[in-house]
Amino acid sequence: MSPEVYGSRSIRSRRTKSDLTVLLRACQEVISSEPGQITIRHLFYRLVGLGVIAKSEREYKALGRHLMNWRRAGLIPWSAFADNTRWYYGSRRFDGIEAALLNTRDAYRRNLWASQNAYVEIWTEKDAIASILTEEADSFGVKVLPLRGFASGTALYNAAEAFKAQIDAGKEVYVYYFGDYDPSGLAIDPTFRTLTF
Repeated sequence: MSPEVYGSRSIRSRRTKSDLTVLLRACQEVISSEPGQITIRHLFYRLVGLGVIAKSEREYKALGRHLMNWRRAGLIPWSAFADNTRWYYGSRRFDGIEAALLNTRDAYRRNLWASQNAYVEIWTEKDAIASILTEEADSFGVKVLPLRGFASGTALYNAAEAFKAQIDAGKEVYVYYFGDYDPSGLAIDPTFRTLTF
């Protein structure tokens, strides 16, 4: 898909039935092109990149309303989206020892970096692309940290302590950052470099 296929519209005008059909089709195409679940924010940025909608909070909220209607109507699958901001607290429970052993077998991942002289993390400005980065990074045992904009002081302090522990263990620390090429995206990296704890 290219931006020329759709063309963006003025955010002041109301969408016509034809506009909504074009938006629905674009959403369906993006969702079908993704290998797994995505966030609504990820879909929003894909649509902005294609020129289907404008990059504004108003458009993001409108997209959310349309998606709710389309999912209720069966036009967009509920299972297409992940919500990484919601989770529950509590310990995992099993129906028996066999189920626990099977879970251990399926969940076990050897730390590939334990014998390496490096420690690697990937940071991303947006939660929307974290799942895409994780698909590749997880197979190499690399963690992905979505910052959701500027990370909190607590998160940065915890990261600094983890990095110090790795350095004390004789490892070099590498953090790869993925962000937007806009003022806030460009400001994140130098801001983090100047922090001291």
